[in-house]
Amino acid sequence: MSTLDQLEVSVETSRPVELYTFTMGASTWKFTSAEGDVTFNSITYSPIAIKRGSTTQSKEQKSTVLTISLPTLEEVVAQFISIQPSDTLNVTIQRIQPDAVPATTSIMMFQGYVSSVSFKDELAEMRCIPFNELFSRQVPRFQYQGLCNHVLYDSRCKASEGSFKHSGTALTVSGGGTVIEVQALPTSGTPFVGGYLQIPGGSEERLIIAQTSIAVTILYPFKANVAGGTVDAFQGCDHTAVTCAQKFSNILNYGGFPFVPTINPFSKSQLMKE
Repeated sequence: MSTLDQLEVSVETSRPVELYTFTMGASTWKFTSAEGDVTFNSITYSPIAIKRGSTTQSKEQKSTVLTISLPTLEEVVAQFISIQPSDTLNVTIQRIQPDAVPATTSIMMFQGYVSSVSFKDELAEMRCIPFNELFSRQVPRFQYQGLCNHVLYDSRCKASEGSFKHSGTALTVSGGGTVIEVQALPTSGTPFVGGYLQIPGGSEERLIIAQTSIAVTILYPFKANVAGGTVDAFQGCDHTAVTCAQKFSNILNYGGFPFVPTINPFSKSQLMKE
């Protein structure tokens, strides 16, 4: 009996198997590179024609892009065929040795998310970014700027999402699925621009980029035709102090600096003035 570490360095007895776990919301897909089903920690992984590019473990891993190729007929790939899904598809790759003792140990090869999918013939190639790439984002996130730094309706904004929600029937859908008329939608001042349209339950939501009367234009269409069904529309915000105070009565939670000077007194043009 050999441990995982012993089998990993063995030339004769090593039989590595990779396990792929994809998750998006409540959906999970589990695959293996083995020829048959593999059960690991009481979870079964199904065999498919899946392969990946190389992985690295270094200080520069945050810039590493891993590619995974698999058949376009798989359900997990279908999420990307028509449009980019609103939820993130996360991916985890583990390597195990079926003969290892204990049988519950594995090596974590990769953890990240799918940033894009390209299609060629019968194969789909997923471009995967490691989670630690997130550390390359700008910190702190908040900027010294006039506009509010908060995300509308988040825990810092604290505006009541339910108070600015309108539920109604999607009367018509046009414009390739991007223009939707919502029954009895408030129209004074196009209040929903910058907000979002959501399928009840939060399974999908789309940014509202324009409003004409009761018709809203969303950034890209829903996966299914929503005509005749109920949709929830949430009012938008332009992140100015005036809108925060007058529309949302939320100026105490405003996350910007509305009185930032528009003239830099230390600029060359200002210093040369008499």
